[in-house]
Amino acid sequence: MSEIDYKTLSQGSALLARVTIKDVAAKAGVSTATVSRVLNSLAGVDSSLERRVRAAMQSLNYRPNRVARSLRNGLSQFIALVVPDIRNPFFSAVANEIEGLAFERGFTVLTCNTHDDPRRESRYLDVLTREAVAGIIICTVDERQGHVEAQAALKNGIAVVAIDRRLENAAVDLVMSDNFGAARHAVSHLLTRGHRRIGLITGGNEYAPARERRLGFEQAFRDFGLDHSGLERLTDFRDTGAEQGANELLDLPDPPSAIFVASGNAAVGAMRAIARRGLKIGRDVSLLIFDDPEWAEAINPALTTVGQDTRQIGSTALDLLMERINGSNQPIQERRIATTFHDRESCLDLRPPEEADSYDRRVEVADGGAIRANQQDRTPPEAPSPAQGKLRARRPARQGR
Repeated sequence: MSEIDYKTLSQGSALLARVTIKDVAAKAGVSTATVSRVLNSLAGVDSSLERRVRAAMQSLNYRPNRVARSLRNGLSQFIALVVPDIRNPFFSAVANEIEGLAFERGFTVLTCNTHDDPRRESRYLDVLTREAVAGIIICTVDERQGHVEAQAALKNGIAVVAIDRRLENAAVDLVMSDNFGAARHAVSHLLTRGHRRIGLITGGNEYAPARERRLGFEQAFRDFGLDHSGLERLTDFRDTGAEQGANELLDLPDPPSAIFVASGNAAVGAMRAIARRGLKIGRDVSLLIFDDPEWAEAINPALTTVGQDTRQIGSTALDLLMERINGSNQPIQERRIATTFHDRESCLDLRPPEEADSYDRRVEVADGGAIRANQQDRTPPEAPSPAQGKLRARRPARQGR
């Protein structure tokens, strides 16, 4: 290093460089071992001593060298969160929960946005492994890829937990919603209210949530002994794909009376397709979406949704990661998180009034406690418009409630 470079660095960091753990110990009147225990949040330090140590650190403006500490004890203070699209409200909410809880535990979260690019995901995992982060929470771009980098991370002692999607060929814990049960329950809700042709817009088979929600959709029809052929559109979890899928469904000779969009991130596309035809949600066609974005309850009509518990997903994933970081050898776990069904105003009841059940009761939950019901008071739907045309021509008219 040149003399100029040395002086430049010295002017900005000389004071910090001079302050060592010995200085803190001398200032606090304790041993260096006590300071070390406070820095590492270890038990066995008297509260009065801990206060003295922290006061000394603040007085001396001491900042521990995390890199050097990692080299000494083999523990990194960094964990990584790898997600396919941080703009997606689901991933943003999960990331927010993980970051907040990790901070409380003394960890810094590095968020890596792969933009749905498998090559970028591979590069991030390779870099994170070489940098020896303590752990990685990942939602992969494609479950079917080999995940060689994830396996390499595990072999290098880095804890890995998957969220929302599986990591094929990698033995890691998984946290995700009960997609199958939630979709089955939501579609059953429509079927019990007289809908017989329900369109599905969902992602491709490379995503576990899309697969499971599709299977739940199909199981609901089997439960009722009904046919769903020709009513599924597999696109992607984006608004453009959902718009195309909704247009295809609405162009059918016998279009569906309701559409189930299996992703809140894509719902806007279906809503756009409906609006451009002069149709009104909750009057001309029913709309049900998986996810419960903040705007779903604010628009008119408020949308019936399946809400995912992003806080529980994030906290559970971080808990599992911390257990692995701390050396847990328990068997690989798969945690399914309960969803909440919000019955609002976007789904018509097509049954004759004499057959309709009261709306002031809670929705029954099929298959146990995987779904929390949130039945809300609703105003009667408007009378069908002329634009509705063929959508309702062969269905019993709703006669108020």
